[in-house]
Amino acid sequence: MARRGENIYKRKDGRWEGRYVIGKKPDGRTAFSYIYGKTYTEVKKKLEVCKADRTLAKTMDRAQEVFRDGTVGAWMEFWLDGVIKPEVKHSTYAVYRGQVERHILPAAGKLNLSDISNKTMEILYNEILDKNISTSTAQNICKRFIAALCSARDRNLISSLPTLPYKKKKYNRKKPRFMTLEEQKRIEKKLDERNPKDLAVLLALYSGSRVGECCGYTWQDFDPLAGGIHVSHSIQRVTLFHPQTQKTKLVLTETKSDSSRRFIPLPRFMVQILVQFQKENKATGSDYIFGTGRKAMDPRVLQYYLTRVSESIGLRGIHFHTLRHTFATRFMERNGDVQALKEILGHSSAKITLEWYGHSTKQHIQKSMLKLNRLTA
Repeated sequence: MARRGENIYKRKDGRWEGRYVIGKKPDGRTAFSYIYGKTYTEVKKKLEVCKADRTLAKTMDRAQEVFRDGTVGAWMEFWLDGVIKPEVKHSTYAVYRGQVERHILPAAGKLNLSDISNKTMEILYNEILDKNISTSTAQNICKRFIAALCSARDRNLISSLPTLPYKKKKYNRKKPRFMTLEEQKRIEKKLDERNPKDLAVLLALYSGSRVGECCGYTWQDFDPLAGGIHVSHSIQRVTLFHPQTQKTKLVLTETKSDSSRRFIPLPRFMVQILVQFQKENKATGSDYIFGTGRKAMDPRVLQYYLTRVSESIGLRGIHFHTLRHTFATRFMERNGDVQALKEILGHSSAKITLEWYGHSTKQHIQKSMLKLNRLTA
């Protein structure tokens, strides 16, 4: 008897038999192919290999069909939907498609795939830079294009790959905007801990959480006994690509990387505030902390709210990520450890943390200088 949902059977002779669909017979009935093994596990593994090989063959057939068109545009459409979409989160797919449609297709979409050269990549790269986009972003877009071409080469559709354009322009990397102590005090005085939006802003100021992470927090993530909060999900607004319209929707996704999946210890006062907030709202574990029951708060709503609050006290240019930068700055001003900050922020390496936050405020520098005493009196 077959196990539920599988075409694997135990035969009368003691062996196991598996079958999988290979197409249609001339009379329209389903055609199967069969494999055999001594154990259920052996047959199951063989089936998985056969199905994977068949899926690859179908992909190759479709790639050959797409290539009849011969254009970069046709290939990029196949690459996005046939190669990338099944392997990445919807939000990542939306980023890839957005870059293809905004940058690659306008510059090279009508060209023949086999005509892409180093010169073509150079033109694409310069056109992206002309849109006032940083060299690192321009290079990332070119890398994605080369990845798509690499996929075409693996399917024997082209024989060679262009090289990545050399970085020609250099931009001074802007230091992250963070609030001074005075600005932070003014913001905090405007916050009402009983208001979920205000509480989200306060939590970001004392945890470095991203806006999507704040919106994705549920009460199951909050651990008052351990004195912190677990980061495992994020709420993002992603684009739904349809032929007629490009609507968006909110989706709950896993964190952007393994390093982003972490536990953030919270200050005692923050833990107490959250405990009281949960008690007053009679919230359950699966409820979103800053949403309405099981309905998450929209990150855009939180950002608009922060802008309105900050502008009401005369502060402009305050974004939700400013709160993250402010937290990191305060942490380092209090002689915090870079490795610890890396773990809290969810960076993949301490080098990134040091590049962004290895700075000091004027006030901190002044205080440090005042501590110096002459060694010989």
